[in-house]
Amino acid sequence: MSEVALATTDLHRKYGKLPHFRLTNGFIEEDKTNGVNGTAWLQRPGLSSPQTIGSSGTIRLMWRQKGAFSGSFAVITGASFYRLEESGTQTLIGSIPGTDYPVVAGGIDKIIIVSEGVAYYATSSTFSTITMPAGELVSTVIYINGYFLLPVLNTQKVFWIAPGGTNPNALDYFSCERVSDNIITGFAQGDTVWFLKQTNEEVWVPTGTAAAPFQRVTGRFSTYGCIARNSACACGPANAWVSIDAEIVVADGTPQVVSSPSDSEALRTATNLRSWYFSLDGHRFYILTTDIATFVVDLSTGSVARYNSFGFDYWRAHLGAVSDRLILAGDSNSNTVWTVDPEASNDNGQVVTREVTGFVGNVGDPVSCDSISLNVDAGWSPSPTFEPTLQMRFSDDQGNTWSSWKAKGLGLQGYYGKDVTFRSLGSVVRPGRLFQFRMTDNARFRLSYARMNEV
Repeated sequence: MSEVALATTDLHRKYGKLPHFRLTNGFIEEDKTNGVNGTAWLQRPGLSSPQTIGSSGTIRLMWRQKGAFSGSFAVITGASFYRLEESGTQTLIGSIPGTDYPVVAGGIDKIIIVSEGVAYYATSSTFSTITMPAGELVSTVIYINGYFLLPVLNTQKVFWIAPGGTNPNALDYFSCERVSDNIITGFAQGDTVWFLKQTNEEVWVPTGTAAAPFQRVTGRFSTYGCIARNSACACGPANAWVSIDAEIVVADGTPQVVSSPSDSEALRTATNLRSWYFSLDGHRFYILTTDIATFVVDLSTGSVARYNSFGFDYWRAHLGAVSDRLILAGDSNSNTVWTVDPEASNDNGQVVTREVTGFVGNVGDPVSCDSISLNVDAGWSPSPTFEPTLQMRFSDDQGNTWSSWKAKGLGLQGYYGKDVTFRSLGSVVRPGRLFQFRMTDNARFRLSYARMNEV
């Protein structure tokens, strides 16, 4: 009897021709009732309750911060900037043209949005363009202690707007000059401000002095750099971004790399990076969408999964924001805002393909594979007359070729003792066998473990 080692993170290392170890549209967590490996594989939330924002375009910005912007969501679809209430009421605030993904920061009385070098000032009912000294273009915006910080695009210079101000004064700036590269973006973390530059990071703190309100903290720096502004995201107590070396970095104090060489291999050729964050049932998810895939880092476990939508290599919920327990996500291909719904097993009727890979090694003679037994959540069909099915296939040549898919029912509603076992699967030869498990039906799916020749 052998355990099938299930993927705890998605690995697709093409360098070296390693097989794809899939963790698709799911995540892992501790399962104390699982005496085999102590974990359970769970499906990602589905998408439900679509709302159409405006009349055209795609979602470029989703943002909300408790206590700011009257507690509403800030949404940009196409060139139109809206205030969106939890009730679904939407109010057009102004126009923010462009094709980028804007960034925003906010205090109690106003927010500032930066899009394609231009900064915009907004309250829940007013809107205007910020006048920068000498017409400088802005790269991003950071808010801390009542101050708005506006780094100048492709420079080390940072202007500030003091509490109560609207436009920065020409002499109200400082420079991040520890090394000679430029600021890409930044964030506030606790009582500090982090500036992510091209090749390094600088940490600054408020001084409480009006003439020089910020100063650099000596000895606090790292050399990860930032590859793209919109890869940076506040993730609760931590912050995450993609480094110049295409690594996913998380900073909750000291920055640390949480990605694998497999992730870096994909990210070094990826474009169009944008990110957001939500938490669910003790899991904290950093969502990084690119043109080739969506990488989802579970900051609670360190696992990195891939999420996608039906017909796409990436998850269409590419931007999002949270209001208490309501999680809203903007669509990458339309002007639709979705509810991220943990009770849904599909995306508003579209199939969600949940996949996980397992492996049994063999360094000796062929071993008969009489059965693969699964510990799953059998008997939880949403309908008394519908039995969901789980599919399985295997490969004996490192994933180059595969068997045909085999299907096994997960039991009608209430059939909790349903045995889910695939039988008569030939022999496992060296170096071992890959198994791929796939669920596409509209039903909840959980996989705790798989064992070979258990029965």
